[in-house]
Amino acid sequence: MAEYTGAPVYFVHQSTPGAVDLVTEARSRGQEELSETCPHYLTLDETVYSERFPEWYACCPPMRSPETVAALGDRMLAGDVHTVSSDHSCYELSQKRERSQDIRQMPHGLPGVETRLPVTFTAMGRARWAGR
Repeated sequence: MAEYTGAPVYFVHQSTPGAVDLVTEARSRGQEELSETCPHYLTLDETVYSERFPEWYACCPPMRSPETVAALGDRMLAGDVHTVSSDHSCYELSQKRERSQDIRQMPHGLPGVETRLPVTFTAMGRARWAGR
């Protein structure tokens, strides 16, 4: 629809390289589209759900595989991700724990206003120094 109408689009919370690739492809055709991701999609993977408190990491979209996280980081380093936002949600852990048995009822989101820049800078700096 955006291509048909010429409207710009800002895609939020992209957590897979495939989503970023679709935006990159549309941009190559002249579309005004931007990709945004969050620090947790660049640094955490689905293994957090096997930790003692998996509800701490309830967010939407969910965490992805380590391979997906690495590929998303590659897109970030290539300049295909335009914005990193916090997805800051001010839920207390007690609110998530109250509904830890039903993910559909649990509040989703992670904190991040204060940490998005240093977390992203550290993760992407390490990746670049590692030669990714």
